[in-house]
Amino acid sequence: MNKSSFLLIFSILFLFLASCKKQEEDLTPVIEAAVKNFALSLQADPPTSSNINERIRVYISAQPTAFFGSTVALLDANGVVTTSPYWYRKGGGLFNKELSVPSYNINNQEWLRKPIDTKLPSWSAPYFDTGGGEIWMKSYSYPVIVNNKVIAVAETDLAVDKP
Repeated sequence: MNKSSFLLIFSILFLFLASCKKQEEDLTPVIEAAVKNFALSLQADPPTSSNINERIRVYISAQPTAFFGSTVALLDANGVVTTSPYWYRKGGGLFNKELSVPSYNINNQEWLRKPIDTKLPSWSAPYFDTGGGEIWMKSYSYPVIVNNKVIAVAETDLAVDKP
């Protein structure tokens, strides 16, 4: 390989990687708006354990395929998760699993705790989601507040490269 071919390949790779980073950054306001609208719809019509699974499936199905997954963690009166169905994309399909299982330790997850504790939406730092999506991701979470009490947390994930 000559020097000009190497430089061309390097330039293409650099532009590709810069494009990937730009696409990730461009999705930030799209995800924020989508999660906010979803959370506000949940505030207006509070979710129940019998309808939340379908509501999440419909929400994530309507989003761009770059949205990796989504959940809504329903909370009891003590702020402990009672259910958290997670819908995610894999191999061109949509799959789901329950995150309120003991092995996931959901009540200590940053994406859940921060919006509960602050009553504000937040982005998590990138992390490997063991037991959930099983990928590197960052999550945007939005508290669902009714009568000044957080009753749920709506969350959507964006796949990211390992930091």
